[in-house]
Amino acid sequence: MRNQRQKIALLIVVLSFFLLQTITSAEFLSVPLTDPIYQVLESAQIRGLIDRLPSSKPYSNHTVENSLRDLLRKKDNLSTIEIQIVENYLEDHNIETKKEQNIFQSGAIYTDSKNLSTEMGAWISSNNGFSFNSDEYNFGTEDFLNLYLRGNMGNNLEEELPILSYGFDMGFGAVSIAGQEYSGAKLITLDQTAFAPYTFTAEWEGYSYSLLDPFNNVTGDEGLYISFTMDPEIPTSLFDDHLNISFSRIQRNWGLGEDSLLLSGQAPPFVSLNIQAKIFPWMDYSFLVGELENYGDASASSTLQNMVTIKNIDLRPTDWLYLGVHEAVVWPKRMELGYMNPLVFSSLYQGQIGDYDNIIGGLSAGLSVPRYIDFYGTFMIDEFSPTSFADMFERVRNLFSFQAGAKVQIPGTNFGTLTLQYSKIEPYTYTHPATDVPWIDSSAIDYKVYQSFVSNGYGICSKLDPNSDELLVKIDTYITPDITLTGSYQMLRHGEFGGDYNDPLDDYSDVESLEKDFLHDGNYDWYHMFTIGTGVDCAPIFLLPIKIYISDTLVNFFQTDIEVQLIDGTEQITNYVTVKVQVWGE
Repeated sequence: MRNQRQKIALLIVVLSFFLLQTITSAEFLSVPLTDPIYQVLESAQIRGLIDRLPSSKPYSNHTVENSLRDLLRKKDNLSTIEIQIVENYLEDHNIETKKEQNIFQSGAIYTDSKNLSTEMGAWISSNNGFSFNSDEYNFGTEDFLNLYLRGNMGNNLEEELPILSYGFDMGFGAVSIAGQEYSGAKLITLDQTAFAPYTFTAEWEGYSYSLLDPFNNVTGDEGLYISFTMDPEIPTSLFDDHLNISFSRIQRNWGLGEDSLLLSGQAPPFVSLNIQAKIFPWMDYSFLVGELENYGDASASSTLQNMVTIKNIDLRPTDWLYLGVHEAVVWPKRMELGYMNPLVFSSLYQGQIGDYDNIIGGLSAGLSVPRYIDFYGTFMIDEFSPTSFADMFERVRNLFSFQAGAKVQIPGTNFGTLTLQYSKIEPYTYTHPATDVPWIDSSAIDYKVYQSFVSNGYGICSKLDPNSDELLVKIDTYITPDITLTGSYQMLRHGEFGGDYNDPLDDYSDVESLEKDFLHDGNYDWYHMFTIGTGVDCAPIFLLPIKIYISDTLVNFFQTDIEVQLIDGTEQITNYVTVKVQVWGE
């Protein structure tokens, strides 16, 4: 009798495993960085419940679901709520589950054939920011109707993985952000005042057309603008998941920290070709070559015609040790095969063709105390020629950034983690003086191009500006399978000296005489920011996939002078409330 029960139990486990293997609607498409499932994966890795994943995100649906299936095999180490979180995610992304729903529930229609599966639908997003203090009230909103087409292509899709997946997402909507100024159809400043500092990345791309002035004669920040978004992706996976290739325009975060110093998740998306290779079980290599953008501003586009190449190597020789090697280069547009080759060192190649380009490099290290805590640190070098240790922090000629932190598993929580992190970016880091480029034929700009790590006005390597630092304390956890909770404290300081991505040095020959002195080399903005937020999946309540995220951030802002004394009249306490709503979508 006992043997019979064991056989039945084994059969149930095997059948459950095969049911979970059902192909998803778009197997290789990326899971957006905003999906709370990344919190589950992070916590599970710290606890040693799943294999370590590459530090280059986002991950594909295929990768995420394989990791979650591995996690379910260790149910004994999970709480009841944690098991439900994982099972809900797998069920919600199962194509068979979606097909059983009506169009009102899924927001999509589906079709299948032997070589093609397609999902076509729509989702609605609304991102609203409110700020108020003793002097003023500001409001910002981004509201989009997003139409998408996604699916898989390949042989016998019901029995094996597809050859490739595809996804096209285009949104049309209205934008009105207090503080952002337009000239005609072009955005000319990113100084918004409706969302908390260093938390906002614009959704729209390219031109924005005034609803009240369709002929675009207005200059200012008033009124409603019609805008669009576009996020295509064509990914595939080869050789049993050892080589992943995608051609896409999505947000990415490469690195160990909350806001990576190599490629930040808060940077706007840009078109890129991406390759990820699993060379050994303990070694991953990520490569990206892409095109930086400029919001369609023709007046500046000649000086901002840049490409970017980024490389990231992950090494995990043991369960407790991580090593990372990073390299990135911004280069004016041209057919430069060396920067397009994933097996060429950009820093060495530059010496073969002449120094027209801007290169950074760096190292990361991580130590794990399995089941409890991960320590990590990153050091990125831009321009660097110190003569002593003190010289690193005194001479402007040394451009670098660094980050150190720890992620702690919080006992008794549902995938809860505590993050402690400090980041520092030296003046002018990630920027570059205008460089003579003979193939740019524009006498109006003296044949020069700026090669900073900037796309659409935002730094792509960090949300922080140059000459800034940040102390971050953050807690993330699930309360129930459908409710997440976030709380954080941030101290940010930003100095005016060398502190703007769009205002680099005129010439590196000038920096020998320039000195930096953090907090003493000019006026500094100080932010003390306290945030609490919650995300709720309302599908179980309304039988309609509605997701809501609400956060409240209290910001104490003031400025200090070179003596680190408070500048009278600068102190201001502002409250920022953000409400995001999404209907349908994933």
